[in-house]
Amino acid sequence: MSKTRYLQRLGHSWYLRVKVPPELQARVRNTHIRRALGTRDLDEAKPRTWPALAQVRAYLDGLRSGPTAPSASLAS
Repeated sequence: MSKTRYLQRLGHSWYLRVKVPPELQARVRNTHIRRALGTRDLDEAKPRTWPALAQVRAYLDGLRSGPTAPSASLAS
């Protein structure tokens, strides 16, 4: 497994990047969810990945179980 799994560097900052399951892509209106980790340092980004990933997965699980609209804060 890659040391930067779920991580994407844009410019100087690190982001979490999670693929949206095909059955939810229409609701999220994107194929991936990207979330800023608030750091430019890879060593800081790695431990921040897991709590952010848990939040995104909880969001996706909520979409599977309920008819609510996607949140603008996560669907970017």
